[in-house]
Amino acid sequence: MRDPRIVTAIAAAFLACLLARGTDATLTAYPHWLFGIVVSVFAGAVCVAGPRIERSASLLTAVCAGATAALVIPAGVVDAPGEVVSANVGHHSGDLFAALERLDDDPTAMVGRRLNVSGEWHGARSDRSATVSRRIMTCCAADAIAVGFDVESDRPFAGRDGSRVFVSGILQSRMSAGEVRYVITGARVSARP
Repeated sequence: MRDPRIVTAIAAAFLACLLARGTDATLTAYPHWLFGIVVSVFAGAVCVAGPRIERSASLLTAVCAGATAALVIPAGVVDAPGEVVSANVGHHSGDLFAALERLDDDPTAMVGRRLNVSGEWHGARSDRSATVSRRIMTCCAADAIAVGFDVESDRPFAGRDGSRVFVSGILQSRMSAGEVRYVITGARVSARP
């Protein structure tokens, strides 16, 4: 693999196979025609360098290796192996994501009712309320955000930020800085392993 022309042949075959299978659409946001130009440039480099490759068996092996490598790339979007959260934390009821979904579907049916959720604890600070939340991401870790509820408890909870907790209380809605915030009031907070 010391000859860069062999590496170019592998890359050309790999890209051509991706293009032929339509896999380029799942790997990149570039238009199909632009990916085709990239493949043409690599293939052109192989054709120009082809006569200089001393053994045609080396070229054939490189092309086969590139095409084989492309065949193991899935041609479509691969489903995640499971949901972000597949079970509640601990043995208690109350999945935070399910509660948020019910709240999104019908807020009036949720407000004023008892809510039991588990998640990650973040204690109150001067600029924010205590919260129970979980992280959700759309694309990658860089866009992950915490979603959850503010928590008002009658008893202080001495858990560390980031510790797993179970929170039970009455869900209320409040306006804060021009936005609706959902608060679990009269909350009982307990640590979970």
